[in-house]
Amino acid sequence: MTDHEVRHLPVTDSGTLVGVLSDRDIAFMANAGATDLLDRLRVRDVCSLDVYSVERDEPLDRVLREMADRHIGSAIVTDGERISGVFTATDACRCFADFLRSR
Repeated sequence: MTDHEVRHLPVTDSGTLVGVLSDRDIAFMANAGATDLLDRLRVRDVCSLDVYSVERDEPLDRVLREMADRHIGSAIVTDGERISGVFTATDACRCFADFLRSR
Protein backbone atom coordinates (compact mmCIF):
# COMPACT_ATOMS: atom_id res chain seq x y z
CA MET A 1 0.00 0.00 0.00
CA THR A 2 2.83 2.37 0.86
CA ASP A 3 4.74 1.66 -2.33
CA HIS A 4 1.71 2.50 -4.48
CA GLU A 5 0.42 5.34 -2.26
CA VAL A 6 -2.87 3.53 -1.66
CA ARG A 7 -4.64 4.24 1.62
CA HIS A 8 -7.86 2.22 1.20
CA LEU A 9 -8.45 -1.23 -0.24
CA PRO A 10 -11.79 -2.96 -0.77
CA VAL A 11 -12.01 -6.36 0.93
CA THR A 12 -13.95 -9.14 -0.77
CA ASP A 13 -14.99 -12.66 0.08
CA SER A 14 -15.74 -14.80 -2.96
CA GLY A 15 -16.21 -11.64 -5.01
CA THR A 16 -18.61 -9.98 -2.55
CA LEU A 17 -17.62 -6.70 -0.91
CA VAL A 18 -17.34 -7.28 2.84
CA GLY A 19 -15.13 -4.49 4.14
CA VAL A 20 -12.41 -1.95 3.60
CA LEU A 21 -8.82 -2.00 4.82
CA SER A 22 -7.19 1.34 5.47
CA ASP A 23 -3.68 2.39 6.31
CA ARG A 24 -5.14 3.57 9.62
CA ASP A 25 -6.36 0.06 10.42
CA ILE A 26 -2.84 -1.25 9.89
CA ALA A 27 -1.22 1.59 11.84
CA PHE A 28 -3.66 1.07 14.72
CA MET A 29 -2.73 -2.59 15.01
CA ALA A 30 0.97 -1.79 14.81
CA ASN A 31 0.65 0.95 17.47
CA ALA A 32 -1.55 -1.20 19.70
CA GLY A 33 1.40 -3.40 20.54
CA ALA A 34 0.30 -6.14 18.15
CA THR A 35 3.70 -6.32 16.50
CA ASP A 36 4.20 -9.83 17.87
CA LEU A 37 0.95 -10.83 16.13
CA LEU A 38 1.71 -9.27 12.74
CA ASP A 39 2.79 -12.56 11.19
CA ARG A 40 -0.51 -14.19 12.19
CA LEU A 41 -2.94 -11.33 11.53
CA ARG A 42 -5.04 -11.49 8.39
CA VAL A 43 -6.91 -8.74 6.56
CA ARG A 44 -10.19 -10.00 8.05
CA ASP A 45 -8.75 -9.40 11.53
CA VAL A 46 -8.16 -5.67 11.05
CA CYS A 47 -10.41 -4.39 8.25
CA SER A 48 -13.54 -2.38 8.86
CA LEU A 49 -16.68 -4.35 8.12
CA ASP A 50 -18.81 -1.19 8.14
CA VAL A 51 -18.10 -0.38 4.51
CA TYR A 52 -19.75 2.55 2.77
CA SER A 53 -20.43 1.71 -0.85
CA VAL A 54 -22.13 3.76 -3.54
CA GLU A 55 -23.18 3.21 -7.11
CA ARG A 56 -21.24 5.07 -9.80
CA ASP A 57 -24.17 7.39 -10.50
CA GLU A 58 -24.74 8.43 -6.86
CA PRO A 59 -24.85 12.25 -6.60
CA LEU A 60 -21.53 13.54 -5.30
CA ASP A 61 -23.10 15.85 -2.71
CA ARG A 62 -24.79 12.85 -1.04
CA VAL A 63 -21.55 10.88 -0.98
CA LEU A 64 -19.62 13.79 0.51
CA ARG A 65 -22.28 14.42 3.17
CA GLU A 66 -22.38 10.75 4.17
CA MET A 67 -18.58 10.51 4.35
CA ALA A 68 -18.51 13.64 6.54
CA ASP A 69 -21.34 12.43 8.77
CA ARG A 70 -19.69 9.05 9.26
CA HIS A 71 -16.18 10.54 9.63
CA ILE A 72 -14.81 8.15 7.03
CA GLY A 73 -12.10 8.63 4.43
CA SER A 74 -13.47 6.59 1.56
CA ALA A 75 -16.43 5.17 -0.29
CA ILE A 76 -16.20 2.02 -2.37
CA VAL A 77 -17.70 2.73 -5.80
CA THR A 78 -19.67 -0.07 -7.40
CA ASP A 79 -21.32 -0.83 -10.69
CA GLY A 80 -23.95 -3.32 -9.66
CA GLU A 81 -22.11 -6.08 -7.82
CA ARG A 82 -18.75 -5.15 -9.37
CA ILE A 83 -16.29 -2.87 -7.57
CA SER A 84 -15.26 -0.11 -9.93
CA GLY A 85 -13.19 2.16 -7.71
CA VAL A 86 -12.52 3.89 -4.43
CA PHE A 87 -13.50 7.52 -3.87
CA THR A 88 -11.47 9.13 -1.10
CA ALA A 89 -11.43 12.35 0.90
CA THR A 90 -8.28 13.22 -1.04
CA ASP A 91 -10.25 12.85 -4.29
CA ALA A 92 -12.92 15.17 -2.86
CA CYS A 93 -10.30 17.78 -1.92
CA ARG A 94 -8.75 17.58 -5.38
CA CYS A 95 -12.16 18.08 -7.02
CA PHE A 96 -12.97 21.01 -4.76
CA ALA A 97 -9.62 22.65 -5.48
CA ASP A 98 -10.24 22.30 -9.21
CA PHE A 99 -13.71 23.81 -8.75
CA LEU A 100 -12.33 26.78 -6.83
CA ARG A 101 -9.61 27.39 -9.45
CA SER A 102 -12.19 27.43 -12.22
CA ARG A 103 -14.24 30.16 -10.56
